[in-house]
Amino acid sequence: MILRESIIKILKEETSLQKRVLHLIDTKGLKETSLYFGGIETIGKILKMRPSIVLSKYLLGKIFSINRSGYKIKFTLKHIENTNNNELIFYYDIIEGEVNEYDKTYDLLGDEIRFHNDWWNIKYEIKYLFRSFSEILCNEYNFDWDDIEIDITSQKRYNFHIG
Repeated sequence: MILRESIIKILKEETSLQKRVLHLIDTKGLKETSLYFGGIETIGKILKMRPSIVLSKYLLGKIFSINRSGYKIKFTLKHIENTNNNELIFYYDIIEGEVNEYDKTYDLLGDEIRFHNDWWNIKYEIKYLFRSFSEILCNEYNFDWDDIEIDITSQKRYNFHIG
């Protein structure tokens, strides 16, 4: 009888902690809750979810932007995948974007930029910017990782892919 009571008590405490974490996320936000508990990995353990799924769940659909080095890009996070070897794959969707090259502004999702002599370099720079954004995101949420890969598409342009 004592073992059964102990198990019930532990399960109630665990559920109580999960509810507390979920309440804090709802009231204070994921970032502040993550800092309070020492990182997204601890939150993932409490909620019995992979940290990448916790991040995906709470950041999915939010609009982010990058405005750096002649690049202005608005995008959303579609998904984060955590592979078995602690590699994170971030999947992004570009909503809109501009690239300023040689004093000319190009629509990132337009046709003209694809024929630019430096299109290969522009794609590399975009991938670098998204990788930097992903690293900052991981550091803000105290998310441990070994490597980051980036996959970028756009629902607004059927053949747009950087990965």
